[in-house]
Amino acid sequence: MARVFISYNSQDRPFILKIAAQLQAAEHDVWLDVWRISGRVPYWEEIKAGIEQCTHFVFAISPQAIESESGSRIELDHAAGLPSEKRPIIVPLLVRKTPLEALPITISAGRLHIHDFVNKPFEAMLSNVLHAVASSKTESASKLSTSVFTSQRAQKLRYTEAIALVQAGAYEQAIASLEELAAQGYRPTMMPLERVLNHARQRMMESKRRAEAEDAYEEIAALEGLSRDLAREAWAQFRHDYPEFTDDPLNLAARLSRRNGQTTVRHNVADLLPDFEWRSIPQGVALLEDATNLRKYNPQGSRGGWYDVPAFKIAKTPITNLQYQYFLDAPDGYRDMRWWSYSLHASAWRRKRPQAKLTAVLGDRLPRTRISWFDAIAFCLWLSHRSGQHITLPTEVQWQRAAQGDDGRRYPYGNTFDETRCNVRESGHGAPTPVDAYPKGVSPYGVLDMQGNVWEWCLTEWQTDSAHVEGGNARALRGGAWSSVGAMVNCFYRYQNIPSVELDSIGFRPVLLDD
Repeated sequence: MARVFISYNSQDRPFILKIAAQLQAAEHDVWLDVWRISGRVPYWEEIKAGIEQCTHFVFAISPQAIESESGSRIELDHAAGLPSEKRPIIVPLLVRKTPLEALPITISAGRLHIHDFVNKPFEAMLSNVLHAVASSKTESASKLSTSVFTSQRAQKLRYTEAIALVQAGAYEQAIASLEELAAQGYRPTMMPLERVLNHARQRMMESKRRAEAEDAYEEIAALEGLSRDLAREAWAQFRHDYPEFTDDPLNLAARLSRRNGQTTVRHNVADLLPDFEWRSIPQGVALLEDATNLRKYNPQGSRGGWYDVPAFKIAKTPITNLQYQYFLDAPDGYRDMRWWSYSLHASAWRRKRPQAKLTAVLGDRLPRTRISWFDAIAFCLWLSHRSGQHITLPTEVQWQRAAQGDDGRRYPYGNTFDETRCNVRESGHGAPTPVDAYPKGVSPYGVLDMQGNVWEWCLTEWQTDSAHVEGGNARALRGGAWSSVGAMVNCFYRYQNIPSVELDSIGFRPVLLDD
């Protein structure tokens, strides 16, 4: 019996459920997220454990699944990156028409056999998959050692893969392969291996210098918010130190020379978005839970502690499909790249997303889901521009104060969990509900949906507790979702994910700060 992990895009779930049922009927132990995610530990930790314990990793190929920031692609990269003794056998299935030249090298047609369910009969392909899963890892490794690494043809294939890795920017992995081939005495037909190695090393050095320049560039962008004079000084030094770095995606040269003496015109957000309402949160304190216990938090977070929280306002509900649609439809909204110019990570991510991802469940009063942290920040910047006010995501302590109030309660509505006051797993919906569906779950300050329905992005960077918009490190999430175990996702519970993730269970709500 094999232990099979199935990685797929949510659009392919009906098809994958059929495959999973057939694997189970063949008496294999199948790990499928909708069957196995318990919600008792962080989502990614359950996924990683499933991958690391499997003998076979079935990957459903589709255009969305192979996107570099998709959940399934992250799962594939994790499986392929495990040490050889722990690495599962990868079994790729073509489930929707996908350009084969776009496949990651780990499942490329020249490297692995792809089971084509698009162009070939289902029963024939299913039989092949069952046979592939029935094969043992020992057999696979034996075949690999006898037919790949000992043959000239295999060395040539590995050389070609190393060249592809250089082209993909995976320089360290490429150089390691080329050095091993050199040690084996491999000689390419057209170009001495040493010259290719030197070229790869040079490319790696150039890549590292560019990464240093991009880090410095982001620091200057952040410095602008503190002091334009300091930012101008740093910009001059940057131009001196990195003359070859001619890109200026955030238009810093123009921004640091611009003088803005215009008077800001303010507008109420309720006049810009339908059914929108702020709730005022008075000054107070919040106790952030210690997230360094690996049994509960993995990866670890900060130690937490008591925080003073100045007064602010927070949206009464998460942003709805209808409200977010205004951002998508506005001429100066989603299509305007300037709202992603706050960091190089955000602008690079946005260039890969010419169109926003569709929400999980339609309905004007349903929370907008499949929202990345980058998207949420962009929406807040757009709304700040439209309203003339300072609107952003809440920090963890702001979110917790809005949910909890002054008495340290465990849940927004009291100290005893009640599945009738929130949309969590125990409530039985299995999907998001309207943001005003649980009026009895209101927090002390009149804020709705602070437990369940959708996880909510926070501004706070995981582990450092810093509140900034630069970089691509994990960000805090709060509140739990429709799929969460309700008793666990209380006002204290902290969670996180990478800023590019877009899940059916994640949304956001903004806060309004005093200037």
